[in-house]
Amino acid sequence: MSIKKVALLTFAEHREDFYQKRKPLVEKYTRLVEAALAQEAQIITFDPIRSLEKVRETAQAVRAAHCECAIFYFPIWVTPSFGVVEANLLQLPVLLLANREIETSSLPGMLGTAAGLDQVGIPHQRVCGDIDDHRVLTEIRAFISASHVLSSLRGIRYGMFGGRSLGIYSTVIDPSQWQKLFGIDVEQIDQLEIVREAERIPEEQVDYFEKWLLDGGLTTAYDETLFTRNHFRKQIRSYLATKKLVHDLKLAFVSIKCQQEMSDGFCLQCLNIALLNDGYDAEGMKAPIPCACEADGDGALTMMVLNILSGHEPTTLMDVRAAFPEEGILLLNNCGGMATYFAARSRDPKDNLKKVTMVPHVFGKAGGGATRYVCGPGPLTLARFCRKDGRYRLVICSGEVIEGREELIARSTTCFPHAVVQTGMDIEKFIKTYGSNHIHGVTGDYKKQLLEYCRIAGIEADVHS
Repeated sequence: MSIKKVALLTFAEHREDFYQKRKPLVEKYTRLVEAALAQEAQIITFDPIRSLEKVRETAQAVRAAHCECAIFYFPIWVTPSFGVVEANLLQLPVLLLANREIETSSLPGMLGTAAGLDQVGIPHQRVCGDIDDHRVLTEIRAFISASHVLSSLRGIRYGMFGGRSLGIYSTVIDPSQWQKLFGIDVEQIDQLEIVREAERIPEEQVDYFEKWLLDGGLTTAYDETLFTRNHFRKQIRSYLATKKLVHDLKLAFVSIKCQQEMSDGFCLQCLNIALLNDGYDAEGMKAPIPCACEADGDGALTMMVLNILSGHEPTTLMDVRAAFPEEGILLLNNCGGMATYFAARSRDPKDNLKKVTMVPHVFGKAGGGATRYVCGPGPLTLARFCRKDGRYRLVICSGEVIEGREELIARSTTCFPHAVVQTGMDIEKFIKTYGSNHIHGVTGDYKKQLLEYCRIAGIEADVHS
């Protein structure tokens, strides 16, 4: 797991006589903040900043330490210009932190610095309160996590296997825009590379993975035409091939077109996508590789952000299949490639795999199975990068996956994995404004972190709650 690295910069009074009188306050409150933040990230600390020389020195040291963000702490009154110059030199996300103690004059120091940042046009976050206050720590955690996402995306590579699928405009991205906005490099790869690599996978490796899946509880409902054991093994080959390509090409996250070249000409990619998104396979626990089907670039990016925020939990792509505004319910499903993790949301692969049945698909002339199951209950953060007239916004929703609505699933495509999500949002408004047929999820509640990420990244947040 990647490390969150934060610069904690303490500012203090530049007048020596005033500083000496208040030095015990500086030391007392700084120790409290350092101890609390050390539980949240790797904290890089410095002596109190009381001069422009120290500002320049610390800015250089923070850059050398590759910190992802900076927290400016004001234990007492400070010289506001120092914080403004520091922020301008750092060019990092900045949070200003003040305590509530009247004797310290901390809040005026923070507000004076914040006003200077506003006038210069430097975005920042402000938090005022005791460091042991849950609200304060929650805001700081959201800031650190959002900054970590911003930093983690820069310089990574996205692999797009194939081009636009089924004429879906909202899946196609502009590589130059991604480099400018997110710092992500885009590598387009022909799906033929999966086919070529799959044909080179040793039989014994396929045997090993097949046995692991079946011994783990996954069941197969073969037919005599388009889903036989040979189709299943070809799907396993596809996964092993893609996993190798991801490693060899140094890809952080990917998408696979599948339809129609692979689904009609080689085999369906459902099992491949499911296992890429899982946090395990026959070789043990692994980092999930966010993978969107139908070559959905904005979907894959959303999944990557959710993956980073959650500490590298499995994420998923789903279609908004049906909506029931009067009940506050969304019926979400996927054509067959959701991570098997969501079947039971367990760390033990067997708990999940025993709830998954590979069944014949409803499309794909080349054959293969879909991963049929119903998502296990629990909280889900839903999100999606959408574009309107070329501008990005991040749609943020949440809900609770519920059980007991089999009648809804029975009216859907029953070979697909499904999630029935209870939400509190205005579903009519959502349908009128949402910019995709796809939506993406991760276990847990990350709305605050996503909102903070949008603020730092300068992306509009579209919240449905």
